[in-house]
Amino acid sequence: ETPDPEPFRGNDEIEGRSFDYDAESFLHRFTYRYRPELVQKSRNYSDAFAATAGSTKSDELYVLMQAEKTVKFDIPVYFTYRFKRDEDFDSRYDRNIAGFGVELPGNLTLAAFGDIQSTKANIDTHFELTKKDDAGNYLRTGILYIDTTYNSKQDDGKHENPPLTYFAQAYMQDENDFKLHGFINYNAPLRLSILSRDFNFWYEQITTGIDVSKRIYDKNSLFASFKTEQGTRDRWSTAAIKDDERHFSRRYFEYTLQLNRVFDENLSGWIGLRCLSFLERDRRPLNLALEHNERRREKMLYGGITWQFHEKVLFWPGVYLNFTDNNLDFPYAAGLDNIDKGVFSKLALPLEITLSDTATITFNSTIHLHRAVFGGMNIQTNIQF
Repeated sequence: ETPDPEPFRGNDEIEGRSFDYDAESFLHRFTYRYRPELVQKSRNYSDAFAATAGSTKSDELYVLMQAEKTVKFDIPVYFTYRFKRDEDFDSRYDRNIAGFGVELPGNLTLAAFGDIQSTKANIDTHFELTKKDDAGNYLRTGILYIDTTYNSKQDDGKHENPPLTYFAQAYMQDENDFKLHGFINYNAPLRLSILSRDFNFWYEQITTGIDVSKRIYDKNSLFASFKTEQGTRDRWSTAAIKDDERHFSRRYFEYTLQLNRVFDENLSGWIGLRCLSFLERDRRPLNLALEHNERRREKMLYGGITWQFHEKVLFWPGVYLNFTDNNLDFPYAAGLDNIDKGVFSKLALPLEITLSDTATITFNSTIHLHRAVFGGMNIQTNIQF
């Protein structure tokens, strides 16, 4: 997955998540991840299509899909299209980005994009400056003007201050197999007045991530990743009779440490530890029955092998043991409380088939070890253009 700017999306943040997490939700998503080596490889190219889709519930799929294509012209100008289908803690969403860029001296590029929608008030304008070198290192910075024409194209609401998103991404590598990648996405404070529904809304959020890999001696390598998210949002009524007030905050932190060992040219092994902490506080002073806290603390131990048993087929089975301590607490409606505490485990059996030098497809069957039942099917594909 390649990070992209994640701006304020209106109702997604105002209304909040419409789907629930159960005891195994984060376990499923991790076992459906891309193979880390493919993610590292993708840092060196942009024109590609990648997708993973896997069953998380009987009526739910986890879907992540990204595509990017750049077309260069005879002059130092290019066109880029990006598509992303993803989910975060607020919603599931699509983004379609298209725009033009110009190549500048010093390996610099300057581009302007738009998230083009039929409702003019919801169009975002995105400016991006990127610096690259011949070794594949790069620094990418961007600023997004959210809902650029919102105040002038409708009468239902008003942005009291310009809503902005600041984004930066960097990647570096050296000849000693050291790779470092990081990003930051900051949605600056905004205040939105929804005149047609008689409420005001305030929002701010920051997300950061970093991952690093390094070869240790000849046959060992270490991979580590860290991600954080912190955000707040407030909503209060402007009607004569106050019937709506909400104060919401979220704090999320995760890290993954993985050690890889090469046994021979066709066989390697990996073991890892993944920990996450997730806390949402939802205060409803005027509707106490809906007030709640959701806290998740999960620690996962996992391990497996990567076996190239045919020049076109790679098998990388793994066992995942997830220790959960999760609590959904309704202080004023105790009957809605839910606690998930225990060990949940899966066996994943991904078979990765190389279709060409630039394309792979993976079929990943999983088994719930703690229940001895089928755990869901996952299909992944990665295609370079």
